[in-house]
Amino acid sequence: MTRPYLLPLGLCSVVFVASLSHGQSPPPAKETILFKADGYVYPISVAFSPDGKQIAAAVRFDVIVLDATSGKRLHTLKGHTSWVSPIAFSSDGKVLASGADDCTVRTWNLADGSERLTLKGHKDFIAGVAFSKDGKRLISTSGWKTWRPGITEDIKTWDAASGKELSSDAGGGFFMFRFTSSADGQRIAGMGGFRWRVLDLVKGDLYAQTDLAGLTLSPDGQWIAQQTKDGTIKVLDLSSPKRGSNPLPHGRGSDARGSDGEVFTNKVEKRKVLTSYLALSADKKHLAVGSVVEVPGQNEQTPAARGILRTWNISTGKLILEHTIYNDVFHCLAFSPDSRRLAFGLVGGDLRVLEIP
Repeated sequence: MTRPYLLPLGLCSVVFVASLSHGQSPPPAKETILFKADGYVYPISVAFSPDGKQIAAAVRFDVIVLDATSGKRLHTLKGHTSWVSPIAFSSDGKVLASGADDCTVRTWNLADGSERLTLKGHKDFIAGVAFSKDGKRLISTSGWKTWRPGITEDIKTWDAASGKELSSDAGGGFFMFRFTSSADGQRIAGMGGFRWRVLDLVKGDLYAQTDLAGLTLSPDGQWIAQQTKDGTIKVLDLSSPKRGSNPLPHGRGSDARGSDGEVFTNKVEKRKVLTSYLALSADKKHLAVGSVVEVPGQNEQTPAARGILRTWNISTGKLILEHTIYNDVFHCLAFSPDSRRLAFGLVGGDLRVLEIP
């Protein structure tokens, strides 16, 4: 699958506009650029190690592993023969899994950067990977580039030590794109068939919604955060009894626009949201939303895009920071395990880290 290149490369001007509180603005967040790619290369996905000391990013056919503080490159994991997209650390931080458009899942020893296993069996590109909490199982999902009779996406479970395939599920006929998962791999979410879907690997479907620009799961799998294309942001508690006996909404916007299980809501963005990347911190105190919004271009036929990263304190509803990227847009977003840092990748090639005020 050919990865789209969205915007031309160029220097990025960064502006912080923090929320006003009694006329005072908090100090700007500290920003570090850990990695700058050249040419038509940019971070597809990003993840912190469980101890927060390393950051991994999928960049073209490779995975780079960096020191999360200095940006020193620790490993370049080579072996895939096409674009790498999903990556995930094991709970002990010793192993990293990656999936690519070459239809394979690979695991890597992070002590020396060597390849452990190559897992084959998917029929198309790998959309997501996640380890179980105990690190013994590895879950992977695949989709399809174009619809073909008899080919649907599947969800596979593997023995993480031997690479043996333990189970395979057709996944309900929905291609899983923009994959996200709970920390234990028990719940997964993604987009397919023009709707976003949350699936529990034991209980089945938990949630589905159309008209979204983006959606993510909290690390414990209990909350989802979403943004609609009109800019409305909501955090919903999947375990809330207020959601009723039928948590799967029917029709366009029937549940996400109601109040069942609602933890947080905000509509600060007034422009059309083309797509968005969201992240919930592990302690569920912070929500980060990287919105790609439409702005006037040089003419009406060529609207431009702009990236705006906002972070809120969920309990107070306070906007902590607003971070605008001109001439570039977001492509991935992740909180550190201690919820004090936020890593994000830009289509222009940067991998940056912000310290949360």
